Amino acid sequence: MDLMISWGVFIGLTTVIIYSHGKEKPTREEPAHRRGRALPRNRVARRLALYTSTDWVLLIGAVAFLTSAISGTAEVLL
Repeated sequence: MDLMISWGVFIGLTTVIIYSHGKEKPTREEPAHRRGRALPRNRVARRLALYTSTDWVLLIGAVAFLTSAISGTAEVLL
């Protein structure tokens, strides 16, 4: 049961992260800098640089539940 809950929470958190980040539309063009520093040119690095603290908490929580779900699955299978 714990294993199903871990996978469910991971899928839920991932869905929330993807949906909320996709729905966020800036009212003006993307800033050329963040807190006085230029944004990176790499698309993934730029997206991570624009994450807010809430996004980071959700992302870290999703990774924690993914780790828990994978380790629980490995225990069940072995």
